[in-house]
Amino acid sequence: MGRRAGLWLGSLALTALLLEGGARGVLALMGPAGAPIRVGWEAGEGRAASVRDRVYVPDRETFFRLAPHLDLGRTDNPRIFDLRTDSRGLRSEEPVLPKPADTVRVVAVGDSCTFGSGAPQAGTYPAQLEARLSSARPSRFEVLNAGVPGFTSFQALRFLEIEGFGLEPDAIVFASGVNDAAPATAGSKRRFGSQLLSDREYAEALRRNRRLGVTRLLWRAGLGLGGGSSAADRPGGVKRRVSPDEYETNLDAFVAQSRQHGALPVIVIWPLRSQIDETEPPTEVDRVVALYQEAARGVARRTGSPLVDLTETLRGRPALYIDSVHLDPEGYGLVAERVADAILARLPGTGNPLLFRPDESFLAALEKSPTPRSASGPLPLYRQQHPLPKRSGPFPSGEAARSRWSPS
Repeated sequence: MGRRAGLWLGSLALTALLLEGGARGVLALMGPAGAPIRVGWEAGEGRAASVRDRVYVPDRETFFRLAPHLDLGRTDNPRIFDLRTDSRGLRSEEPVLPKPADTVRVVAVGDSCTFGSGAPQAGTYPAQLEARLSSARPSRFEVLNAGVPGFTSFQALRFLEIEGFGLEPDAIVFASGVNDAAPATAGSKRRFGSQLLSDREYAEALRRNRRLGVTRLLWRAGLGLGGGSSAADRPGGVKRRVSPDEYETNLDAFVAQSRQHGALPVIVIWPLRSQIDETEPPTEVDRVVALYQEAARGVARRTGSPLVDLTETLRGRPALYIDSVHLDPEGYGLVAERVADAILARLPGTGNPLLFRPDESFLAALEKSPTPRSASGPLPLYRQQHPLPKRSGPFPSGEAARSRWSPS
């Protein structure tokens, strides 16, 4: 019996070695397209590659980010100009750490709308938000612009987890959703072959250098992507960079982790121009983006988080848009006004004694289970694989919240 078991184990090991060698050979024959996806890109030609190579750097965690120490007057993209970044690649002044005691720090995360495509440095909504907050209260307000063109909620959340929370924010403004709804195809900053990869799958692909050739080959064949997807994961019949369920999961995680770090989470809904222009009939893109917007409303409602829904603010004002989604400096000023109102409403002395007023059912679910259900049903596989961390103590409230937010 022992000899039989030894022979069986030996045969199994030999088979594995043969499969491994064969898989590595197949991957080699397939050339670069079959090799593990690497972070980075080759220098390219054309306008898009020129802007990418000047403005962005590869990043293993967030795929790409703004390059540090930029000082560009113009680029080959007319919507990216007057761009200056700090040592972290943020489009703002270098923050002081540890944060000074007299400073109220706001971190704005998101995509090109937060970055301020189409506006000079001082015309972005985070820059105008800082000016509005500073004029409304005697505290020293500081708004850090962590927006990156092309970012999804997946990337924005990952930035917060690895770096953003370490900036010691008192409030975090999260504006994302349009890129989440984009088809899961490759791009100049998200480089891979012809297969469709969501952001979660792309992040997994970046880690597969550590895998054996057999696993990589199975992954390339589409067998290692975490199972199939439902119609709800592919709105409009198209695979998206972040599905609506995963988007909701990311927002839940953003709210929970912000509160764990003592920061006020603010969620922003950014409408497309076609959604606020009453002369244009709804499009399929509008209907898909609306799924993400409704998910954001649900998270804000369930968690008691401040929600800045810009739909009514911008309705009937399509002239403020420079394209289908980005605004001009005047439009960004309206965004800053609404976000400032949401933050100032939570400051002490405004009739709201608590910094946070989360829904009790949300607190109970977070307390009892690392994988609570989402509003649309059981949480998807991503939340099961990346459960929300349990909070170690109560959310800031009462005197604790007032001490963080009292004007100097």
